[in-house]
Amino acid sequence: MERGAANAGGTRYGDKFHNPDYAISIDGRAEGRNGLRAANDADMFRRSERQPMTHGLPPDPPFTGADAERIVDTLTLAERLKTEMRHSWLSNGRHESVAEHTWLMSVAAVLMAPHLEHPVDLGHTLALIALHDIAEAITGDIPSFEESPRKATKLADETAAVARIRAMLPAASGDLMVRLWREYEDGETAEAKFARALDKLEVQHQHNLAALETWTEQEFGLVYTKMDRECAHDGALRTLLAIIRSRAERKLRDGGFDPAEIRARASG
Repeated sequence: MERGAANAGGTRYGDKFHNPDYAISIDGRAEGRNGLRAANDADMFRRSERQPMTHGLPPDPPFTGADAERIVDTLTLAERLKTEMRHSWLSNGRHESVAEHTWLMSVAAVLMAPHLEHPVDLGHTLALIALHDIAEAITGDIPSFEESPRKATKLADETAAVARIRAMLPAASGDLMVRLWREYEDGETAEAKFARALDKLEVQHQHNLAALETWTEQEFGLVYTKMDRECAHDGALRTLLAIIRSRAERKLRDGGFDPAEIRARASG
């Protein structure tokens, strides 16, 4: 399919969907309906016509008022992400919230999707982005460079948090949330790779917009170490990275720092 073209079913940016014969358990294993482990995680995805956003899950019983209560309770929990602050700062001098980080990732996904070398399902990508930090409604945000006991148990704590949120939801909603969260963490599908790249790029872009005084010493070197691996698979993402990095370097020079020296130290 030509990049950005629509197929007969109207799907743009690719037409992947989840194979209904498989589901992802809370520990991330791919299992068939008969309980057997999938031989190859790649089998979870195939080219086909666009499917509804149930992502291949079996239908739940009819939606009830009790189900609606459970979803509203989960949204109440998720609202914490609007006030859970990240290390990043905004251009107006306050910290960025997790929700704001997620929102700008979503905008970047919409704007970049038509230009990718490797087509993705934009709707699926947005679902991954929307839920990729959902666990932080319980665990809180942990900066990538932090060295602490809570950083050492981050994945286990977030897995437990996702299991807790899953238990709050109707079965179909909870299963879908877990599958999306696990897919993002695994980073193997085209959509997950795209979302994970935008996660890194948004962080640096937000730092570029904030005062240089808000940067930690570690973050100077991260200009050269945190984005390349996630963007390596796609030329459009590499081009976007180059622009974001060049603006970071301009900010460093304006602040009296030598980007070449910082790059050398980071690469050493």
